[in-house]
Amino acid sequence: MVVMDDARFDDLRYMDHIPAVMAAQGLTFDAAYVAVPLCAPSRASILTGRYAHNHGIWNNAIPRGGYVGFHEAGLEDQTIAVWLKQAGYRTMLAGKYLNHYPEDPGLKDYVPPGWDEWYVPVPMNTQLGYALRFKDGQGREGWEPRGTGAADYEVDVLRDKTLDFIRRGGPFLAYVNPIPPHIPHVAAPRFRDRFDDLPFPKGPSYNETKTKDKPYWVRSLPRITPGVEAGIVEAWRMRLRSLLAVDDMVRVFVDALAQAGQLDHTYLVLTSDNGWFLGEHRYANGKDAPYEEASRAPLIIRGPGVPAGARLDHPVSLIDLAPTLLELAQAPLPAVLDGQSLVPLLGSRPTPVEQWRRAVLFEAAQFSAIRTRDYVYVDWADVFTELYDMRRDPYQQHNLLYHLELEPDADAIAAALATELIALAGCARSPCRL
Repeated sequence: MVVMDDARFDDLRYMDHIPAVMAAQGLTFDAAYVAVPLCAPSRASILTGRYAHNHGIWNNAIPRGGYVGFHEAGLEDQTIAVWLKQAGYRTMLAGKYLNHYPEDPGLKDYVPPGWDEWYVPVPMNTQLGYALRFKDGQGREGWEPRGTGAADYEVDVLRDKTLDFIRRGGPFLAYVNPIPPHIPHVAAPRFRDRFDDLPFPKGPSYNETKTKDKPYWVRSLPRITPGVEAGIVEAWRMRLRSLLAVDDMVRVFVDALAQAGQLDHTYLVLTSDNGWFLGEHRYANGKDAPYEEASRAPLIIRGPGVPAGARLDHPVSLIDLAPTLLELAQAPLPAVLDGQSLVPLLGSRPTPVEQWRRAVLFEAAQFSAIRTRDYVYVDWADVFTELYDMRRDPYQQHNLLYHLELEPDADAIAAALATELIALAGCARSPCRL
């Protein structure tokens, strides 16, 4: 499972290999959502299969967020690593764990339970000039300093550690967390000349002109000037350059599995912890908001029985990955899981969308939102509400509660979704499904 950092759902179309070795050979989920559009809370949900209101990690910062918050909440013995290890799997984490690992001095050399092998660069977001905290397959532990040469580029180092791990055979879980395209968007030296002239795509919501139907923080954003736009465009190209090493990493994994005769026996999952804004709704950069660019995740699964080149618009969440992996491994599903296994969607005859769950939740400290197949409804802590018809308005330009001429039943639709949102935002375990 490869979990990118801040990759948008539309970034992968620019890659050299992922469209061919993942999308064309697997299943793409067109309505996959993060649990929280922010790094540490989202990663906590991926690891535990739980919504944020149940695991309690709402931010990246210590003491109650990030790595220290996760550790002190006692969540590290309730993760996919622990459960799959109990089921007889070898486990490895390579890359980013949770924000601020291991800044607490008392946890400097700590490796969480469940992980047989551990390769985590410190500090985060550097790509070059870091120390690799490691626990390897021979029982050795320590710190490996890395310099600033091409051979030290973080994604490539993680790629090679993972290759060594998977070549030693399975069953295994390789949980790989490369930093790209997270800021500062450092590309591998071999890719630094790519995309110099790539045209920047501007969707209908870019530098949005009419924001009176948006919450105050959006209305207060200034229009994007030519100077700011130049920065957005360059950042976008830098993001894509940095992702090319991840693209190459995925190709190498596929090739290695094929050479070992294991490709037809292995599931590959590609996703991201959250997205990123590039000028949509005047938001020049950032995340942590309930719009598609931050909350919708790229999600592709390839593996035995998964139809090649398929797409589904069933509402799914990244909390579904934990129960999916456990079911594929024929391991027990712990009662604490909020997610729903995606296994019924992975075959040639997936569960019809009408028989699938009605909605998924994504939330943050300042809002909660519900996504059905047709609508997104957002509640900003009872201060402001939004309703978007995702069929007719996929760029979320028209809050229907301010445009009754577009949908006369908007109030009734919003009221029904508000009731469902309350149920999901207060749910725990199996009742977390509508």
